[in-house]
Amino acid sequence: MIARWQVLGCAALMALAPVPVAAQSVSPALSAVQQMIEADKAAEAEKLARAMLEAAEKREGAKSLAAADARLPLAVALFALGRGAEAVTLLGEQVALTEAAAGRDSAKAIEAREAHFAAMVSLASQYERAGNLIEAEPLLEAVVAGYSQGRPGGDRDLLNLRGRLASNIKDQGRPTEAEPIMSRTLELLEEHLGPDDIDTLSGMNNMGRILEAQFRQEDAFSYYKRAHELGAARYGPDNPDVLVFGHGLSSLTGCRWLR
Repeated sequence: MIARWQVLGCAALMALAPVPVAAQSVSPALSAVQQMIEADKAAEAEKLARAMLEAAEKREGAKSLAAADARLPLAVALFALGRGAEAVTLLGEQVALTEAAAGRDSAKAIEAREAHFAAMVSLASQYERAGNLIEAEPLLEAVVAGYSQGRPGGDRDLLNLRGRLASNIKDQGRPTEAEPIMSRTLELLEEHLGPDDIDTLSGMNNMGRILEAQFRQEDAFSYYKRAHELGAARYGPDNPDVLVFGHGLSSLTGCRWLR
């Protein structure tokens, strides 16, 4: 059976699938692969996708756009089989081939990079669920760097990934390294999304956790308190996220460091 994270990874790639020049050849392949995965036939989907890739390389050339596009269905099949690292490598090849054939600033190259980023985020999620934070860190760093080059500074996904990277580093036992990343992220969240946006409040809460991990309870308390107060005012005290913010606050209330 296919695990939920594998299905989500496939869905992310399908949603970001580039529109190929030869749509009649690649789009049916994507559809066929997805249908086979949904029918719990991912191994057969991989065989089909590999055959499609070989056919594209023979027909158009190994460095053609068709060969680049044909890598996406295979990557989707590999994710379904739990082989996300192979899928990420394959999509990296797709990016390089597409940029060489169509130009780095072409729509196809941008779409290929987005699919590659989606794959790296999905793989990082897999690693984090398995407790492999070290393996997830470079993937998150790569996506943050890529988003920083191609998206505006206030992009929500970019800012959330920056915060996720900071949390990853903190959870590895390196909160002092995580602090400047989260601090700058929080500045950008407040600037672009506003001080009481739910993602900004989550950033405040994460900053509190990073500071608490450094035994800076008073500093952590101030972030927990602000996140909870702003969240309760905008979203209500019973909002699930606001309740999470309140947990950090209550855990330090009455702490001897705050007396």
